[in-house]
Amino acid sequence: LAVIITELLKLLERKLARSPGMVEVWTQLGDTLAQAGRAEDGIAAYREAIARSPLASPDLILPLGGLYLQTGNLDEAQRAGELTLASSPRRAKTLLAGVALARRDFDGASRYAQDVADEPPGLLLLAEIASARGDYAGALRITNDAERMAAERELPAVYRLEFVRGDALARTGRIDEARAAYQREIHAFRNDLRAYTNLAVLQFLGGDRGGADATLRAMVAAN
Repeated sequence: LAVIITELLKLLERKLARSPGMVEVWTQLGDTLAQAGRAEDGIAAYREAIARSPLASPDLILPLGGLYLQTGNLDEAQRAGELTLASSPRRAKTLLAGVALARRDFDGASRYAQDVADEPPGLLLLAEIASARGDYAGALRITNDAERMAAERELPAVYRLEFVRGDALARTGRIDEARAAYQREIHAFRNDLRAYTNLAVLQFLGGDRGGADATLRAMVAAN
């Protein structure tokens, strides 16, 4: 996968060298850089896309806001959410809930998350807020609700569902179940870096240093 990403980056950079005004290629470059763990470079690519676009649409602003959130630039992430509230309310509220959660403004995060809780990702936001408050039983209950909703709607695996479950399980001392949850997350989403690192920590603390090393090697290979 790392080789594929490297080659894709080279291809996109060659395209932009020939045609620097191609906004969609700048966004592809931003997404690929983010996938490669280069979030700051991804931000630069998205900013270039916005600068070259006649209209700064939510499809440009919101991914940039997500990268700002990922890198801890909460003011810019919040600005991106606020700019897109009218045009893309669901995605904007999801971003703003993440910003509020990062600021430990649990009430604010809950208000935004409640507005998108009619879908599994919105419920997972509420579960993360519950965990951040220390309500791990509530987080597990909400995670189970998200899983049931996804099953009823015949949706595919929900990103970070098993991670959120694993985190709550680990914090309540249910270590074997937490490890299993992280492993399910990794199986479904090989790019969820935190699932690898949390699993490796549990393995290391449990005395399985070989397993922890193997998990980290798998993380590097997959990302």
